Amino acid sequence: MNSTPGTLRLRSTEDLLTAIPYLIGYHPTDSVVCLAVRDAGTPVIVSAALPPLDVDDIHAATEAVAADVAAVFAVEASRAYLVGYGGPAQVGMVIAQVWAALDAVDVAVPIAVRATGRRYFCIDPDCDTCPAGGTAYDPDTSLIAVQSVVAGLAVLPDRAALAASLHPVEGQRRTDMDAACDRASQRMRAMLGAPANTAERAVNSAGRTAAERAVATAETVPAWVVEAGLDALADALATAEAGQVLSDDEVGWLAVVLRIGVVQAAAWSVNTGDTWQRQLWTDVVRRATPALTAVPACLLASTAYLAGNGALANIAVQQALQVDPGTTFARPMDFALSRGLPPQAWQQVLHSVIQG
Repeated sequence: MNSTPGTLRLRSTEDLLTAIPYLIGYHPTDSVVCLAVRDAGTPVIVSAALPPLDVDDIHAATEAVAADVAAVFAVEASRAYLVGYGGPAQVGMVIAQVWAALDAVDVAVPIAVRATGRRYFCIDPDCDTCPAGGTAYDPDTSLIAVQSVVAGLAVLPDRAALAASLHPVEGQRRTDMDAACDRASQRMRAMLGAPANTAERAVNSAGRTAAERAVATAETVPAWVVEAGLDALADALATAEAGQVLSDDEVGWLAVVLRIGVVQAAAWSVNTGDTWQRQLWTDVVRRATPALTAVPACLLASTAYLAGNGALANIAVQQALQVDPGTTFARPMDFALSRGLPPQAWQQVLHSVIQG
């Protein structure tokens, strides 16, 4: 799920085709994309992979994909634009089912095309004006491409490249960051009065040390430790907003103090879709020791969600769930994303929980 930035004005099929890679963050292949537009509020874009033709039951697989795309119904769309990327048989089957579902709930479909390379083909069976050989278009000359770049939107080669953008740093950088995170963990253990020797630390069934369990419960953390954590968060946010990058020790310490409930709540209370927040949490996710990345990954997912970057939000929230399934807001966010809820709805969830 993605939402379109308000800076883009799509006036034609060519504009739509040029904008889609910027809206989802990568060049789509073997998928169907649906841009749902409501009478008010932010539009939502849903992307789902096409089923392979060699599956045992292509019709059941096609219905499953159509059901995923039909998540746009949750936002009460008034019209929807459909674009398929892939072979004519796969795209035709999926779009036909999505279109039928949209028609059943009185959602208009002004555009339904299959795109391949720099040419698109009309799928509307009633269309008698589109050439049989398709229509050529050049995204490089489109004003939409210029506007997208100015708006800070970037396009990666494919979804795999987007996922790779969150992979942990490697080599000497990994060695340096693991050392920084270890120093931060030792510092926290010392502040909490827990044993510093790794061999002496008791680990519970969830894999957390005694110090980590204490940090996770705000009531057991001394006020001066909480204050140190809040200061670290404030400093990190200020540094990132100023366009600067945190040092290794700052990243390590931030990842550790985010385990303190009060500090984590403070981070959520100021979570927005600003680009600098996405850059901050992406940096922490990539550089911190993987076991410490659940909360930063979840914050990144929310930031991406609020900015309308559903593809990145999905990847980040799955990473958070993999590291720690109990991470605050991870499961609700995963549910909201799977249902195609617009960013405004997620923002309301955050506000109600934080203020409640």
